[in-house]
Amino acid sequence: MAAPGRQMDVQLSDEEYALLEMLAERRDSSVSELIRQAIRQVYVNEVERDLTALEAQRLGETSLLMDEEGGAIGVRGRELPTEEDSLASD
Repeated sequence: MAAPGRQMDVQLSDEEYALLEMLAERRDSSVSELIRQAIRQVYVNEVERDLTALEAQRLGETSLLMDEEGGAIGVRGRELPTEEDSLASD
């Protein structure tokens, strides 16, 4: 049964196709399924990683909560005072 979606034509060398046929046979799969798996592993995962990093960056820039003084608390929480800040307040 064919996977739903778009059909594409891809040109492979005889050697590439022969290697894919051998691998597909070993995995009890088809050449088409191997190609779909490779696309998912390489390109789809890369796009998902890029989106996840972008989303994390956006969350880091977004104030989600406010503290008692009305200051923003981001995803990472409040900034911890540095040693210099501690000495300056003494």
